Amino acid sequence: FDYALPAMFIALLVFQLKTRRHIFIALCAAALSILFYWKAGGHWQIILATLVGATLGLFLDSIE
Repeated sequence: FDYALPAMFIALLVFQLKTRRHIFIALCAAALSILFYWKAGGHWQIILATLVGATLGLFLDSIE
């Protein structure tokens, strides 16, 4: 069951990706999550990557 919850969230994410900007932000958040996991470990990397990804998305929306 260790794979069920991440697989569910990945499936939910895929249906939200509508533009290249959404894909870019999702890939940036995933890369940051992996980077934070390698550097710090634990489960805080998900929260930090989500906050940075949401901030990046807000910033990119304000530019346009």
